[in-house]
Amino acid sequence: MKINSNIIKSIYRISLEENIFDKQSDFYKKLKAAYLKLEEQFPIESLIPVENAIGLIQFFSGKKNMYKLGYNIGSQLRIHDLGSLGYFLLSCNHMFFARQKLDQYQLLLSDVFNFNFRFENQSMIWNLTTPILEQVPNSKTLQFLCDLEIAFRHSMVVELSQKKTQPKEINVLYTSTEEHKKFLEQQYNCKIIFGANVNALEYKIEDVNDYIPSRNYHIYHTLEPKLIDLLKKWNQDTGNYSLKVKRLILSNLGHFQFSFEYAASKLNMSVRNLQRQLKKENNSYNKILEESRKEMVLIYIRKGLKNKEIAQRLGYTETNSFVRSFRKWYGTSVSAYKAVNS
Repeated sequence: MKINSNIIKSIYRISLEENIFDKQSDFYKKLKAAYLKLEEQFPIESLIPVENAIGLIQFFSGKKNMYKLGYNIGSQLRIHDLGSLGYFLLSCNHMFFARQKLDQYQLLLSDVFNFNFRFENQSMIWNLTTPILEQVPNSKTLQFLCDLEIAFRHSMVVELSQKKTQPKEINVLYTSTEEHKKFLEQQYNCKIIFGANVNALEYKIEDVNDYIPSRNYHIYHTLEPKLIDLLKKWNQDTGNYSLKVKRLILSNLGHFQFSFEYAASKLNMSVRNLQRQLKKENNSYNKILEESRKEMVLIYIRKGLKNKEIAQRLGYTETNSFVRSFRKWYGTSVSAYKAVNS
């Protein structure tokens, strides 16, 4: 799994420049050395292994007031920290159009997670699905990651609209202490629901239905071919199309029935071309989908989810279909497996 090096470098840079840590401490010196090594290893507009991001998070583990750290860093990230993709979004004509383009080119941001927008009751709800968060065992680390990405997404909305847009409601994956809850409510001035299925920001449609003040026709048409070339380069450099499709499926489970056509569009390929690539790897979309479901179901069981909810998250339309699949995968019923492994 990979993530845009610009984002990781920007998190390092903010941590080093914004007086978050004592510049004379050993911790600060180690952080700076790691940042310089990253700058040397990975050029601009490159995707780097997510392990580098996890290594960065481990630097922060155990720090005092860590519950403030994710928000403080995320809120200082800017759209241009996404590189060409960020400048492209700023050049778009309208907020809704920028949202569509972010969905189209989000693989230039990361192949770890997926943005998902929907409209409901005069609101726009922006979910972020990332199975890797489901597997984070340390609650403080999970809080840090969720707070950082929520703060960054909100700052993107504010920067695009160039006005003080407030969320209507925020959902977060983790449960919270009263101190942490109070801190976040003060920052966002809105209702926050903890222990949700996904991280989500909800805005009133009228707050995000606006033209982008920085829109620029020339920059937009100059950058889009570059983004397409970057996607093609990433596909060529990474290889292993089975793995790419699996990552896309994992990032979309539970939100809609993920289609092969959608996977091809995300990879900027024709359906036929992607079929050929998977066939060369002796694989198929259906095999990858089943493998992904089989992998995620055990995580959902460990989280204590009921069969109906697991089925929904795995993209099944009927719970019985999920139950039959589970028996085929593991040779036992879901209830029997839970009884032994609870």
